[in-house]
Amino acid sequence: MRAFKAGLRKGTGREFLPAEFRTHLRTARKEMLLAVRSLIDAAIERTEEKPKKKTTKIKVE
Repeated sequence: MRAFKAGLRKGTGREFLPAEFRTHLRTARKEMLLAVRSLIDAAIERTEEKPKKKTTKIKVE
C-alpha cells in the first residue's frame, strides 16, 4: 500500500485511475475555481461601488 501511495505522489499512479475519472476531476476542479472567481468578482464590484448619499434631515418650523 505504501508503494501505491508513493507512486501516486510521484505521478506514476495515473494508470490506476481511469481516464474518465481524471477528466471529471479536472472539470470539477475548474468549476470550483470558477465559483471562487465569481465570489471574488462580486466582492470587488461591491468595493468599487460609489457610496450611497446619506439623507439629511431638515427641521421645518
